[in-house]
Amino acid sequence: MRPASHLVVDKGRVSERRYWRLVHEPRPDLDPTEHAERTFEAMCRSAAMRSRLVRGGFVSLSGGLDSRLVAGATPADAGMHLFTMISSVEGAETPDVRVAKQVARILGREHHIRQVPPSEVSTIGETLIRLTAGLNQIHHPAKSFQALKEMKAGAGFKMGGGPGDSLAGAFILGSIHDIDPRMARTQVEKFIMCRREHSARVLRAVFRHEVVTEYYPQLDEAMHDAFATLGGPTAAHRTTAWAMAFRQPAFTFTSPIHNHPDVTEASPHLGYDYVDRMLELPAAWLFRKNYYKYMIWHCLPALREVEYANTGERLSGVLQTFQPSLRKRVCGTIENLLPTRPVQHLRAAFRKSNAAPCFEYDLLRSDSRLMADIREVIHSTPGVQELLDVAWCDRYVDDFQAGRLHTPSRRHEQALMGGLATLCYWFRYLACGT
Repeated sequence: MRPASHLVVDKGRVSERRYWRLVHEPRPDLDPTEHAERTFEAMCRSAAMRSRLVRGGFVSLSGGLDSRLVAGATPADAGMHLFTMISSVEGAETPDVRVAKQVARILGREHHIRQVPPSEVSTIGETLIRLTAGLNQIHHPAKSFQALKEMKAGAGFKMGGGPGDSLAGAFILGSIHDIDPRMARTQVEKFIMCRREHSARVLRAVFRHEVVTEYYPQLDEAMHDAFATLGGPTAAHRTTAWAMAFRQPAFTFTSPIHNHPDVTEASPHLGYDYVDRMLELPAAWLFRKNYYKYMIWHCLPALREVEYANTGERLSGVLQTFQPSLRKRVCGTIENLLPTRPVQHLRAAFRKSNAAPCFEYDLLRSDSRLMADIREVIHSTPGVQELLDVAWCDRYVDDFQAGRLHTPSRRHEQALMGGLATLCYWFRYLACGT
């Protein structure tokens, strides 16, 4: 089903109706302080309404912006404690945990901190596939199972900030050209290429060559179809709309939390008043979460001294203005005249590998049973060999366990291994109806 659609199947006939359409209508005349206060008031109303759906539960709290906004907007008498997951295999205190502790202390709220046991990754993966039929890969939502445990231990309710990043502009590529209407087409094409994640060469490390040849071109076709339904004057608006209309619903409705019989989640970021105000933002306010940071600084003064864990910096309280340099303007003009794809392929060829640590990568490598399960399925389950190259998969699992990368970074590597593990568990439990 497409987002915001109503589907009726009756006597072999299918009819579909769209009941809303997400559209950015930026207003250049907005007063930032007044708009921030109204947007925050809408968030508070949304948080209050959702927190009273049940008595008790928790607010998911990290060191980022979305969760502190939800924590600060949720009524103190709602009976909601704060919950933080340790994103470290060794259990070390990460910047996320340190910042979350500060937020909880300032707000005076009960705070629970938990770690994902590395030995449970394979068990989590099996359960995840049974709940979501493999529509969500295990490398990312494995973390959410720690939240699921916390939900089941209490009221079964989580107040989350999932859509916050999407609405605030977190999926904008980060180039100053994203706020230039003249560069919209070029920047959207770059975005589509970036979302592809893996090259055809990398995918051949696990998939049969003919499978990659047949299906790889369809990735871009699907993304172009999605963007054809989205509007907005700049790439910043269009990529933000894509994240809200396509990525976020996909993650929401295929997540283990939304498919588990005993738990439920609500997000105040999805309140209509709040969304309407976020859809009025000019491109420069979306860029680098410019307005989002300003709103949080202005409307939650008690948290002004708490740093943003992603950068280690405090919010400035200044709504920034952005002006491209002469060099950027010249490069943008040239890029608009050249075909986007060859230029991006050339850039990728000279891109250096990134050795930055990645929690999900460490998590997948820490469970030897997960690797053993993958090998068993590859060699013994009917139908797997139609998609996967068994010999190449064996080599890839060996390389993964040894820490040898096939991709530019550990973040990319965990996505490839997470996809392989998901596919193997799907074959084990669902392909034969078991």
